[in-house]
Amino acid sequence: MSYGREFLAGYETRVTAQWFRAKGQPQSWVMSSRGLEGSNSSNRRHLLYVPGPNDPNVVAGPNFDVQAFSDFVAAYGLEQGFVTRNDQYSRWTSRMDLRLDQELPAFFDGAKARLYVKVYNFLNMINDEWGHQYDAQFFSPDVVTQSVNAQGQYVFERFNNLSVSDLQETQSLWQVRLGVQLEF
Repeated sequence: MSYGREFLAGYETRVTAQWFRAKGQPQSWVMSSRGLEGSNSSNRRHLLYVPGPNDPNVVAGPNFDVQAFSDFVAAYGLEQGFVTRNDQYSRWTSRMDLRLDQELPAFFDGAKARLYVKVYNFLNMINDEWGHQYDAQFFSPDVVTQSVNAQGQYVFERFNNLSVSDLQETQSLWQVRLGVQLEF
């Protein structure tokens, strides 16, 4: 959206606002792959396996918080078995940018000068609770750290209560840029 008017004869003042809204990126709940693909597989991930009641495929390790994991499963409505790939999304994000341009007299014929002010994430400048930018983690959240025992069962060793929506602090801050533009 843009609006221009000549407050000074022959020199336009223009205000431009841009609104952005984007759906969050898809993510998958995953678990570590230790013991599944040989000794060099600690950085790989597999889709999270959600055990059912008395599931013979999973054993909880001594440091695994079973109740917290159960609460997590209930909160996200996960069903028994392997979760579906990319069925979670980071939060929607919104941002408004604002630009103010003022034409000015130039120093020589045929030239134009313009003073401008750009405000990136104007909403966050008005209220620090607005204009937050969210994105998924670069790697899917590793919800369960696990290994495999001699019986071939998953041993759930640690629960990591992670989110698919990470606040991008730097992108959420407002910025102001002042400048002069010369055209000749």
